[in-house]
Amino acid sequence: MKGLDKLVSEIRRSNLLDWREFNFFKAGVGLSRNDQLSIQACLDYELARECPWIVENAPYWSEKDRQDAIVKATSPYFLGHSTDKGRFYRFPKVCMAASWFPSPWLSAPASERNKIIKTLATLYDDTPDVSRKSPWLFAVPQLSARQKEACKQMRRLIEQIFAPGARTLGVFDFPIKDQKMERRLLATTAEDSNITLHLFAINRAQTKSALVAAFKAWIGKQQDISGKESLRGRARTVAALRDLGCYRLMIKLDPLSRQAAMDEEGFKQSVPKLSEAKRRTEKRLQYLGYT
Repeated sequence: MKGLDKLVSEIRRSNLLDWREFNFFKAGVGLSRNDQLSIQACLDYELARECPWIVENAPYWSEKDRQDAIVKATSPYFLGHSTDKGRFYRFPKVCMAASWFPSPWLSAPASERNKIIKTLATLYDDTPDVSRKSPWLFAVPQLSARQKEACKQMRRLIEQIFAPGARTLGVFDFPIKDQKMERRLLATTAEDSNITLHLFAINRAQTKSALVAAFKAWIGKQQDISGKESLRGRARTVAALRDLGCYRLMIKLDPLSRQAAMDEEGFKQSVPKLSEAKRRTEKRLQYLGYT
């Protein structure tokens, strides 16, 4: 019996999933939960590995394609188009910047990963309306002129889904003529103490840069802005990456091998929680156009 148990154990271990595929925050060798930029880059990269048409095209990327993705980049993503599937999808530029794609993000030395993150760091900064700096459309010759025009018209909507950029402030003309809107605004501030209403006088003879500078000066004096929303964003990114790990455990391993892999890595998660994470990731992949 001991020999049989040993054989079963060895078989299970041979079927284990590489920890780099799911245990992204492994102590000592994985990502730091405090490094938001690395987490976001890893999430973009690893989600793209679940997209068959991105992975299939990777061998055809030339060195020039990879360099252009870095040097000419002004946003973290392209808008890709799959002619065969007839759909658009998000194409993270971090994939082209990483010479080891589609191998796991964590399979490369930390020095190589950090070099790419440093190069792409400014692209992940919170910047409103990144499309003002560069077109989002991925250059696909198969698209007709009408399709390209339709893509341009969709740009604002796609940015809301894909871009990490900051949302614009809620701004209303004064006096507010719509009484229902005024009541809703007052109700919103009553429900959430973090939201406050302010009246600004805009001198339209000034330059936009001067107005921005004036707003920055005002916002700099506000002592009660906590930045908690940024912390919630970081928590969501960490959760999304952990969800992806759970998704892979569920779809790539049978129950016995999955439990063995989790035990090996100290990755604790109940089956119901794994199933919930799998569903969330499936929705996320579909949302991004990867499935």
